[in-house]
Amino acid sequence: MVALQEFIPLNPITAFTGPSVARVEDWEELLLSRVNANKEKIKYVKVESISMMGLYVILMAREECMSRIKEVVVDKVKLGFQGMIGNKGSVMIRFRYFSTSFCLLNAHLSHGQNNFEERFGQLRTLYNSALESGIYAIPVKEHDRVFILGDLNFRISLEGDKCRQLCVPERVEELREFDQFWLNYDKVMDQDDDPDLEEAKITFLPTYKYNIGSSVLDTSGKNRPPAWCDRIMWVGKGEKRIVCEKYASVPEVSYSDHKPLYGVFEVETMEEDGKRKDEVAKSLITSISEERSSMSESMSPDRKLATALTMGPNEEFLNKQQ
Repeated sequence: MVALQEFIPLNPITAFTGPSVARVEDWEELLLSRVNANKEKIKYVKVESISMMGLYVILMAREECMSRIKEVVVDKVKLGFQGMIGNKGSVMIRFRYFSTSFCLLNAHLSHGQNNFEERFGQLRTLYNSALESGIYAIPVKEHDRVFILGDLNFRISLEGDKCRQLCVPERVEELREFDQFWLNYDKVMDQDDDPDLEEAKITFLPTYKYNIGSSVLDTSGKNRPPAWCDRIMWVGKGEKRIVCEKYASVPEVSYSDHKPLYGVFEVETMEEDGKRKDEVAKSLITSISEERSSMSESMSPDRKLATALTMGPNEEFLNKQQ
């Protein structure tokens, strides 16, 4: 999975038109060519993709795994300007791998140093949203494995100068104590329908905000404090269903004011044993039939009549009994 934010210039026109087909195709061609340039010569193919304004997400899979991927659905949720504009929101892909359901959300939440409660509210909205699929909807929270990632825009609760002083590798652990997300998560996300989010330990420097073309923290007039805006989080039902093996930024990439982020995960999936399922179903049907037969033989005539009526007699049967 690759997720992008602001992959097109945002302006009044693109706010309503979104990215062009050519733009999306160019990105997909580029991403697939890079993924397939691996030493093992493993071939990856596109499963599905979706975009909304500056948001884009693509799911790719090994070619031999495609037969295991079913029920693919894409959707989007707009959160900008009271839900009318997609400059903030999420693009989503859901699918089933064997018998395990996945939902992948690439999100861009509200900006601002102190707007963390609004961002938590947006996370709640996304987690409780549903993907439209024909005549029915598939709630995000009902999936077995949910990944929420992107520019979540959570900041560091420190003044700019103090925050910059701690932006060195040897002080990351100290800086992490002021991470706005985990500092407020338990206090704000306390409703029954809130996601039980997890994240790997952050060991890298903040991913925002840098002078474009360098790894120098923002020196513009706005002088924005550094932050871990870009995150990868997940919800997995059961203990250790999702294990993060690697969580890191790529500071060498400097074409944006954000540093890209990546994660490597081991995810437990379930495979349905069709043969065993049929055997259990047949066994249950046989047991129920035998139990009903046994009950019927031991019933009095009046009891049999009451049972027949309960099971739904027709009018002709009732007339005969009268």
